[in-house]
Amino acid sequence: MPYIESFEGFQNLQALAFGGCQLTGQIPNWLVEMTKLEVLDLSLNQLTGSIPSWLGHLPNLFYLDLFINFLLGEFPKELIGLPKLASVQISESIDRSYLELPMFVQPSNASDLQYNQLANLPPAIYLGNNSLTGIIPDEIGRLKLLHILDISNNSFSGTIPEQISMLTNLERLDLSGKNLSGKIPTSLKNLHFLSYFSVANNNLQGLIPAGGQFDTFSSSSYEGNSGLCGPILQRPCINSSSTAIQPLESRRRSPNTKLIVGLLFGILFVIGVISTVLTLWMLTSNRWIVPRGDPDISDFEARGIILEFRPGLTICRDQLWIPFWSYCFQTTKEIKVLTIAKILKAADIFNQVNIISCGGYGVVCKATLENGTSVTVAVKKLSGEIGAATASHPQ
Repeated sequence: MPYIESFEGFQNLQALAFGGCQLTGQIPNWLVEMTKLEVLDLSLNQLTGSIPSWLGHLPNLFYLDLFINFLLGEFPKELIGLPKLASVQISESIDRSYLELPMFVQPSNASDLQYNQLANLPPAIYLGNNSLTGIIPDEIGRLKLLHILDISNNSFSGTIPEQISMLTNLERLDLSGKNLSGKIPTSLKNLHFLSYFSVANNNLQGLIPAGGQFDTFSSSSYEGNSGLCGPILQRPCINSSSTAIQPLESRRRSPNTKLIVGLLFGILFVIGVISTVLTLWMLTSNRWIVPRGDPDISDFEARGIILEFRPGLTICRDQLWIPFWSYCFQTTKEIKVLTIAKILKAADIFNQVNIISCGGYGVVCKATLENGTSVTVAVKKLSGEIGAATASHPQ
């Protein structure tokens, strides 16, 4: 572009578009005098040199396109101070009047777009396909009104700044084709308007963030990074920090696993309740809790004997104190439940008159119930403190 020391005229120029004009040389200094310039498009040329810092002082500039040139140097921090990209109050002062002639813009990834108002252009910085070096400055997070940031295919190094997640209006972010390293910040999931994202062909590592807009991007957004892993690439993470985060498919299966575990616990609980109820029913259905101080059974308690008055059955006692007594008596027609006091009174096994026989293992005696029924009672003394007794069929 021609170099002019001073430039007069076109002071009210709002848009300057020289895209694809095969311009050479450096970006001319006389552009700084166009204080009302809002749109500057110098893409698809052969411009050299560095990006001038004074571009960041143009008070109304919100659309800068330097895509595909031969520009050198670092990312100019002065661009981070562009008022129309950093201040909400200033951005609201954009001229929204209609243009006398429509403006056609051809971004690198789209066909010609017609605009009748400059205010309808998305706030953007296109610096892709140059030879810029250095790091992406952390201060880039100040450009809160930026919608498009394309700095692809340069030679930037270092990590992706966490501060990019502060660009909450960002719709397009292209960081591909560089020498970036480190991990993709998980905070980028907070960019809820992001519709295009690419970090392809870098040296990034670690787990690709999941959730938010990241679930909508294809694997091509991450290709060319051998250190990246995650379900989208069908490449598992093998390091400890990544394996601590479950893959997307495993997280989808986890609710089913919890449901199965819950059902198993429920089934086991029901089985436990049923078992407890059955056990208590069996213990109490043919036993009768007798106070320890019952005078009619004190002699049997002293001897450690427990009686079972059911024909053919034996019950044992494992303690000197008798907590339960079993006292079912079977006749030919029915089961009669008798109190233990009545059984002991009828048998009177300590009365020699009623003893039929005795030995080292017990005693057999006769008993006559109140209704006149006669039975034979066998009291067996088992080993240790265990005692038992059986009663035969009625005579």
